Amino acid sequence: MLFLLYTSYQISRARNDKTHLITNFDIASPLLIGLGILLLYYGRVVSLPLSEENVEDTNETQLKQSFWSWTFWLGETIVMTMFAINTVTGRENSPLKPSLPLGIAFFILSLIACLILRGKTWRYVSLLGFEICLALLAVLIFPIMEMILEEIMNDKLKKIGNKVRQYSKAMEENYKAKLEEKERSFKNNNSNISDKSTSAGNASKVAELD
Repeated sequence: MLFLLYTSYQISRARNDKTHLITNFDIASPLLIGLGILLLYYGRVVSLPLSEENVEDTNETQLKQSFWSWTFWLGETIVMTMFAINTVTGRENSPLKPSLPLGIAFFILSLIACLILRGKTWRYVSLLGFEICLALLAVLIFPIMEMILEEIMNDKLKKIGNKVRQYSKAMEENYKAKLEEKERSFKNNNSNISDKSTSAGNASKVAELD
């Protein structure tokens, strides 16, 4: 607790040194984690009177211990919520920023998770084992999925490239055909003009002879 208080104090001092990146949430985060730890500590043991059958053989002040309580649940929820918020919003390039809706969402999720876990060590171990299995599956499956998607994209790109080349070839052939047609029509026009000029010259010569 002293360490968390010292951490919060150092963060507040850094903010006083005109560091605008530090928010009130950064200062309060260690304090809230400390509050959750205190609730966990005082809620880990609940003393309840023994059953009536055992009271006859023991002192009435004898108590039994239960390692889960509402106080423990609340403290566990606060600690889990704070760690979740700090993990998600701790990155500089993260689009998520500490906010009230985000805190409420994480608090509700932590309430449900802590109600299931109930401070049981084997449940935490089972949860960590499940997360490790998911991580291993992600490590194994994601590269395979990436290879499959890459092959699919390459196949699609090849098909698109073939269609583009076919379209380009068809456009080029069409352009050549139109160009040849224009050249033929130009030659025909030139031949007609030359024929008309020769016929006109012949007619003028005949007129001169006459």
